[in-house]
Amino acid sequence: MKLAEALEEVKKVKPNGFDDDTLTLFVNKLEQNAFETLRTPPWQRKKYKWSEDADVTLVIPPPYDNAYISWLKAQIDYNNEEHASYANNQAQFNLDYEEFEKWVVRSGAATPKPPKKFYFGGRPCPPKPPHPPRPPEECEIDIPPAPGCRPPHLMFDNKDIIEATQAAVAAAGNANEAAANANAAMDTLSEAAENGDFNGATFVPEVDEEGNISWTNDREMPNPPTANIRGPQGIQGEPGITTDTYAFDASSGNLMLYTSSETVPGYKMNEKGEIIIVIE
Repeated sequence: MKLAEALEEVKKVKPNGFDDDTLTLFVNKLEQNAFETLRTPPWQRKKYKWSEDADVTLVIPPPYDNAYISWLKAQIDYNNEEHASYANNQAQFNLDYEEFEKWVVRSGAATPKPPKKFYFGGRPCPPKPPHPPRPPEECEIDIPPAPGCRPPHLMFDNKDIIEATQAAVAAAGNANEAAANANAAMDTLSEAAENGDFNGATFVPEVDEEGNISWTNDREMPNPPTANIRGPQGIQGEPGITTDTYAFDASSGNLMLYTSSETVPGYKMNEKGEIIIVIE
């Protein structure tokens, strides 16, 4: 679609009082958006003048060039403050332009992005940061450390760490001494066992009815003396609840009472007709 054709078409479908130069300005706004969608380089983008570019072909190709007509109709309504008509024409333009954008993606019509530039020489490189000083070589733990070396995982100029290391070394020495003493004690016990110092006698207790505990053993060794382990008589407790069983049964017009007790309790009937057993 040419610029003159777009202006002639919009005058047919929407007569208006705008001159051709003003309508050309409206077209230029849409054309810049189209250039942006197509990623046209800035130096190739053109703005039209009606007196010079009436026969120029516009950027959006058919059948998507209806966007120019809906765009011009919306701009005419907007500048005439015809808000209801503007909303309808602007919505139609959005649909028309969206179809154009989809075509650009499908067809790959947009100008490819320029490749990134990589420099392999000829440009000064930024100065490298200086290397940090190398730490002293590790050496055996020696408190205080020898000059020019550092114990593993320690900085020899840190007083707190050195003191902690000294305490740890002392504790390790004490632990080694305790382990040696324990080994010696075990050796002594093993030697005594081999010499028969531990005969392994088993003492068995027995308590009679009077509370006297006595002992016997399987090695004919002296037994502990017999002792009474029964304590003094305690305080008499409260009487317990009877566990006797009672039951009633009617037989041949007689009320029979069955009980597990050796004595027959008395019973009576209260005003409600309930039978009450009297237990003293």
